[in-house]
Amino acid sequence: MQYNFKVRQSGTYWYHSHNMGQYPDGLRGPIVVQTPDTPFDFDEEFTLTLGDHYHEQMPSLLNKYESLRNGAHGGLEPLPNSLLIGFAQTTQIALYVCGFFIAM
Repeated sequence: MQYNFKVRQSGTYWYHSHNMGQYPDGLRGPIVVQTPDTPFDFDEEFTLTLGDHYHEQMPSLLNKYESLRNGAHGGLEPLPNSLLIGFAQTTQIALYVCGFFIAM
């Protein structure tokens, strides 16, 4: 499947699914639209993504969440077990000292 669309403004966006828990199971990510005439000079650019991570796949969590017997949670959404940085379990981030600032 391929989607074609026009973007009228540069920037950082994200895509994600709203179907049966596909978003928490990983169907999400960044979209970066760059302009050819950038007004600033910079050495490097990267996108850092952060996201919730559940230790169970979403279909089983949805069954518990939508159950009429969900008295233990009071109908609340399940809380994530972990945080994903870069949407991976083994992301490594280097820190560089730049004067008085730390750039990541």
